[in-house]
Amino acid sequence: MPELIEWPCQFPSCQNQVLRTFAICDTCFEVRCNTHNTPEDHVCKSFKTRKAFEKKANESKRSYLKNVIQQVRQCSNIITQEVNQLNPHHQCRLIIPDNIDQLLKSGLFAGFNVHFAITFDDGSKWLLRVRQDHIPFDYFFYEFLEGTTWQVPKTPFFAIDLPEDKLVKLIEGCAKIQMQLSLLSIPVNEIGCLSSDEAGKLTVGPFIARGCFQTPKSPYLLGPFGTMKDRYLAHIYAALWYIAANAVSWQSPVDAYIWHLELKELVTNSQILANPVEEVFIKHDDERGDHFMWDIEENIVGVLDWEWAYATCKGEAFAAPHIFYECLAFIRGQNQLTKEENILIDIYEKNDRLDLADCVRNGRLYQRLAKIGLYNPAFTRKGFMEPFGLNPAPEFDPPNILVDWRIYMMMRYQVNEGLQEMLKKHDYSIEKAQIEAVKWHKDQKEQQEQKEKKRKELGEDRGKVQ
Repeated sequence: MPELIEWPCQFPSCQNQVLRTFAICDTCFEVRCNTHNTPEDHVCKSFKTRKAFEKKANESKRSYLKNVIQQVRQCSNIITQEVNQLNPHHQCRLIIPDNIDQLLKSGLFAGFNVHFAITFDDGSKWLLRVRQDHIPFDYFFYEFLEGTTWQVPKTPFFAIDLPEDKLVKLIEGCAKIQMQLSLLSIPVNEIGCLSSDEAGKLTVGPFIARGCFQTPKSPYLLGPFGTMKDRYLAHIYAALWYIAANAVSWQSPVDAYIWHLELKELVTNSQILANPVEEVFIKHDDERGDHFMWDIEENIVGVLDWEWAYATCKGEAFAAPHIFYECLAFIRGQNQLTKEENILIDIYEKNDRLDLADCVRNGRLYQRLAKIGLYNPAFTRKGFMEPFGLNPAPEFDPPNILVDWRIYMMMRYQVNEGLQEMLKKHDYSIEKAQIEAVKWHKDQKEQQEQKEKKRKELGEDRGKVQ
């Protein structure tokens, strides 16, 4: 996964650093700066056909896997020594494929990670997970679990596509796990990823996060935090920096910047988010629908992929997972509870967990703020303001139409130095925004008049036929 840190351009002799999303080419796995991201200096930019892309991607993948196998083979003694230290009562065997084809046939290569089987003399199994193909490289050990994974039939724009009985069974399984998590006693009161000190005592460290919830230079990570307000403001400030650096939201940089200034004002004025966190709970944070394990009777028996999990307040931890609310209505700014969320509430209430039911009812605030750093003009902006309450900020009443909202926010934050620099950088101003708004409204009026004219003409034609 391409983290938002500085990557050196890999064009020979170039000293430029690259800071943007998808800095690493998906086809050749190399980095190019803007100067060398051209057909002349980046071969992938010269391809004209899908076949050419696929050929290059296959060559790159095989080269990468070859290097991974070589590195694991060279470090096999060290790896097995570590395994024996972790599981000293059983002899282990690290299984390394002889070649790339064997690895591909094994099914142990995923989108980012390569896995190698580790077997023990008692029949138990572990997996070695490797990502980098160069030294030094990180690796992790996982215990192999019996079970089946299954992708919940869900697309980003629509609700889960399951028969009613199976949908209820899915949500019941999810609720059962959440109720179990709510009983975990975590003796810390900060927000961040769980860690431990040298003595083995449980502590809270910074967030190990995706996107722009980080900094581009060491130590990279942000946190831990004592309040949700501090956590979200840190994320917003990081997003503003990355937008100004043209690393994210480069298609709509000014809108993205003022949208984050709006979020900053809303978060700053929120009393709920300002409350100190007295107890924390575990949030999975990768709830895409493929993280459940199932038995043969289609019951959820476990949850996978905890690497992004963190400790947070109860309200965020037990708000509905995004597979239960992400749909067109959410994108269009609607905050009404979905069918899935109402089912989840009913299940909690039947189990006398009114506290968790309330977390689902009030979860939109945290679900909306999960979009920090992910500005999308398709999102209706009022949907982000409503969860903050009726009076989210002093004298705050922005229009919902994009062109009018843009002017309102630019005028509201016109003394902000960061915004001033953004406008100068992109040769934009309030005056230009006003001209665009006048033109947009004029075009909308003309289009509406044309529709009315056609409607009348169609009605007259129907009258003549009758």
